[in-house]
Amino acid sequence: MPEVARRRAVTAFVASDMTDVALDFARTLRKSQLLACFRSSLAHHRWLLAAVVAYILATLAILEYLERPYQLFNRLYVLSALIPVICWAVFLLGAVVRTYLADGIITRQRLMDRLKENGFFCSRQVAYVAVPLPIVPTFSSAFSSFKSSISEIHPFSFDVALHKLDRWLHFGVDPWQLLHPILAFPTVTAFFNLLYNLWLPGVYVFLFVMIFRTSDLALRMRYLASFIALWVLAGSLMAVGMSSAGPCFFGAVTGLPDPYGSLLEYLEVADKAIPIWALDTQRYLWEAYSADRLAAGGGISAMPSMHVAIASLQAFAGWKLDRRLGAALTLYAFMILLGSVHLAWHYAVDAYVAMAVAAIVWVAIGRIIEGPSVDRVCVFIRRPKANRFYD
Repeated sequence: MPEVARRRAVTAFVASDMTDVALDFARTLRKSQLLACFRSSLAHHRWLLAAVVAYILATLAILEYLERPYQLFNRLYVLSALIPVICWAVFLLGAVVRTYLADGIITRQRLMDRLKENGFFCSRQVAYVAVPLPIVPTFSSAFSSFKSSISEIHPFSFDVALHKLDRWLHFGVDPWQLLHPILAFPTVTAFFNLLYNLWLPGVYVFLFVMIFRTSDLALRMRYLASFIALWVLAGSLMAVGMSSAGPCFFGAVTGLPDPYGSLLEYLEVADKAIPIWALDTQRYLWEAYSADRLAAGGGISAMPSMHVAIASLQAFAGWKLDRRLGAALTLYAFMILLGSVHLAWHYAVDAYVAMAVAAIVWVAIGRIIEGPSVDRVCVFIRRPKANRFYD
């Protein structure tokens, strides 16, 4: 047989063999529980995924039009999404160790039984976690890029109005002055600063707990949908519509006498006694803004307070999970509100609006998901048949 013909015959044989292998693999996947679970998970999360994709595309279009820089995979947010995966791997390793200690030997069947007892390694769990988890770093990166461009879309113009509204609501006194006699002690200020800094890791921990919590799909989807809705409606649309920098930047953006100068002076004094990290963060944000530089976690926006909005959302979900957890998270949300004013991050009205918007979003999405029309509308959730997805 000529060499060319022999090579063609071998190539055809290999191609045919690989095709058979691929078709066999596809048939196996079709029959597998895991693939069925992924199909169900995609259907279950379809509107959530559509909302995230629409937000990312809109953000890219706006930033391209404005010729602004952006990042879709910020390393900070990507690493944050790896944390639950690492925790899951640690859990699996622990299950192996516990199985060995209990039985003196590890068999595949015994290990799988132990994992299923904890609901941590079944097809349903894997599929329902794997679909929403990757959108967290992408959505966070897109939002961070958008937030850095808010002042470009709508320059800061609401600070004076929000300051006046704050005074009017509090009978002619700035809210920070009402809190000052109670909170203006370096130790107390440092405590509120610590609570405020714990907000970001707390957001991701609670979010990942809800993503992994597949025992109550309705509550899980209610939280995830509310979470995304708040960042889109409050953190993006309202932030642009009422563009403001906040008390710590009031003098710099308005050019007017700074009514928060005394508060900032106190924070500088307290920082010499006990480090107040808020001051470093404020300097970091202002330097990035002044240099027109895209920075991780950057962007300046005061109205509404997303710290208070997300803390309130966690409290609402906490009451659904456990009354004690709900009470603790409600107290934490209130402390975040006080800290946002005392640390010169926000006007008090920023927090009030944030709490109201969070409550409206939580109730509205709850009506859609958990209301009597959920089975007819089938907007956010498809209820699976019992035991359909378990191996």
